[in-house]
Amino acid sequence: MFPSHLGMILARPSEPSPRRRAPIDDGFHRGLTPRATVAIRLAGGRDADAVTALEQMEGRRLAPGAHLVAEVDGRVIAAVAVADGGAVSDPFAHAAAAVDLLRLRAGQLRDAGVSSGGPLRRAARLAIVR
Repeated sequence: MFPSHLGMILARPSEPSPRRRAPIDDGFHRGLTPRATVAIRLAGGRDADAVTALEQMEGRRLAPGAHLVAEVDGRVIAAVAVADGGAVSDPFAHAAAAVDLLRLRAGQLRDAGVSSGGPLRRAARLAIVR
């Protein structure tokens, strides 16, 4: 049996704490939110450090070749290899939707037969998606 004060605490209906319900919005833990600015783009040389940091956080590497990145409010939170759709993301950001978007775009590029070089850069910038 529980001591009487523990029984009373356990029997009391729990109310969700307003503190627990509030989303973290400190800029570091932010992921895709209704107000977030999201960019899906081909990774360039300036993204090498960010992609490497994501790979280190996940403990695995992306396939060599072209990568797409998801940038949310100016910060890279996810990357996907165009070749195989392998992904790495910031485990502290809400990045699942960003990874889905990246994989969708990488699949479109693969289906179009665009794999590297200039055609990939041009195709990755297309505003109209099939």
